[in-house]
Amino acid sequence: MQTNISTSPSFLIVSAVLLTAAVAWSIYAGIRARRLRAANALPDNDDSLITFGNLTLSTRDDCFYNERQERLRLTPMQYALMEMFYTKDTHRLTKLHICRSLWPGKNDADETLYALMRRLKPIVEENSNLHIISDNGRTYTLELADKGTR
Repeated sequence: MQTNISTSPSFLIVSAVLLTAAVAWSIYAGIRARRLRAANALPDNDDSLITFGNLTLSTRDDCFYNERQERLRLTPMQYALMEMFYTKDTHRLTKLHICRSLWPGKNDADETLYALMRRLKPIVEENSNLHIISDNGRTYTLELADKGTR
């Protein structure tokens, strides 16, 4: 008598174990994905939110959120500079104020500031309707981008 492999007891046991593992993994992955989305989502009804354009600063979480309520990935210096823009009513900062705040002991922080701005501008422009403009390197302003530029 010939035994069909698909009906043998060991095949059925292995199949059941693999199916159970696949279902368990699927449930685990779904729960983990929901928790990650919730952890990265913009908090609801939070008094510590400052919104300008379609970018929101949460001073409670120390992070920025885009319009899809996803956290922006910023370096500590990028975050500090963006926080300075957001907490200033005019969203305008002088080069001297930025340098003294971010690099208090550094005598000539101009090149460091230019490098920071060069890396921050594309992040802001790609994730919001904002952009940073410079007035010949003396002042920097965070402002709403023209509708034609986005």
